[in-house]
Amino acid sequence: MKKDPRHADILRSSRKIKQHRRLSHWFWSGFGVLVLVLVLVVLANLAIFKISEIKITGARVANASDLIQLIDRDLTGRRFFIFPRRNAWFYPEAEIRERIDKKFLNIEAVAFNLANIFNHPLLSIEIRERQPTVRWCRDVTTSECYLTDRQGLIFAPAPEFSRHIFPTIIQPLIANPIGARPLSLNEFSKLLDARRDLEKTFPHDTLSGFVIYQIEILAAGDYSFTAENPLNPEERFEILVNADKDLGFAVTNAQIALSSPALVDGLEKNGRSLEYLDLRFAPKVFYKFRPVI
Repeated sequence: MKKDPRHADILRSSRKIKQHRRLSHWFWSGFGVLVLVLVLVVLANLAIFKISEIKITGARVANASDLIQLIDRDLTGRRFFIFPRRNAWFYPEAEIRERIDKKFLNIEAVAFNLANIFNHPLLSIEIRERQPTVRWCRDVTTSECYLTDRQGLIFAPAPEFSRHIFPTIIQPLIANPIGARPLSLNEFSKLLDARRDLEKTFPHDTLSGFVIYQIEILAAGDYSFTAENPLNPEERFEILVNADKDLGFAVTNAQIALSSPALVDGLEKNGRSLEYLDLRFAPKVFYKFRPVI
């Protein structure tokens, strides 16, 4: 049976129509996307959408002028070679945040806010600075000390101030420790908790006013907590603790020892004072009084 040539012509014509429609669809879709991109480029380059001012709030130690200069540099140029980095819709917030984190270690958190987007946008940046919790020193004899925040991060050199303002941790440090965490957050928190809890064990009648102002991490890995009477720096003693054992257990032993009749009587008689309280060999506790002069 012969095929009808008219049928073949109809099929070819139908395929050409479908192909034409498909090409027409892709052409107009591409044209629409191109127009949309051109509109976005034109809008992005309008002056009313460009960040005209940068405002810094919350800076006390950090230099606001240095911050603004850093941000200005990050707002220079274009993104993808098309969109101005100063445009309120396309400014590189993540890049600015990362650069601030690297250069300004004393800044703990940054919040961005845009105002008046349709009329010369203002970029407002609120910062929260790190609060010193501990002074970290390289050794007991050096004045090279650093400020440390509540997360155990060393973020700035420490100025000279009274040693009782912040507790001091003595530990060997790397050459440039700024930006480092010498201890894990868990160990750092346990040390500060132990300092607080050991102070609570001091008897009010014999050791009233004593504070633990220094924690030294000894070469053998043990801890030395130094307590002192701020009104009389000559009155001080050490509490030695085994780092391998539970610090909470050491606090309990200190409380038992400092309330024992033998130790209390020794402190009350003849104005004697402690030289050290050694908790490293639990359940035994060793202590020594300073000689009476």
